[in-house]
Amino acid sequence: MDGVGEIVENKVYYLHSTLEIPLPEVEDCIKNLNPPEGLDSADLKRRSNTLIISAVVEDSDLGKYTPTAVIKGTVTELKVMIELTEEEIEALEPDQERPMDIVEIATFKGELDAILQNTAFQYQMFQVLCEIAKKGSKGSLEAIFIEEDKLEVVKITEGEIKPAVIKIAEERKDVSTESAVNWRDNKFIN
Repeated sequence: MDGVGEIVENKVYYLHSTLEIPLPEVEDCIKNLNPPEGLDSADLKRRSNTLIISAVVEDSDLGKYTPTAVIKGTVTELKVMIELTEEEIEALEPDQERPMDIVEIATFKGELDAILQNTAFQYQMFQVLCEIAKKGSKGSLEAIFIEEDKLEVVKITEGEIKPAVIKIAEERKDVSTESAVNWRDNKFIN
């Protein structure tokens, strides 16, 4: 095959995420998910402070032991001051701390393999991650992917899709001083 006319599978090539989203919003997103084509649903499980969102595919040609894609995140607790009225603030004793509420935050931070693991149905789970990112209030998700034979890019910051482009840049390489010519002590010049 020479590649002409060949259909390229939808695939994620680059992913970087710094998302922080209240856990109830992530749970609600998964519960009310309109799954991407090829996916029946997504399953959310929590193991201690690890959050795992798995692809659920009932009818597929995958082998029995082929792992489907998962989105991995962590859950952290965040103390948030409870909003008080002026009267409630004045009623506090001088040495009394303002009441706090503990909020659980789901964080999806890192590069592609740290967040989106396994390749079977990876693109569909990437689409699920984008839906979760749209609920985000802090952080961003940036990705480069192939969709319908086109190279695409997405950037979602604080829940909003932002304009993004792909740029090609030359990687700078550090010049090793050992392999460089030492003009001061060169016997051919002196």
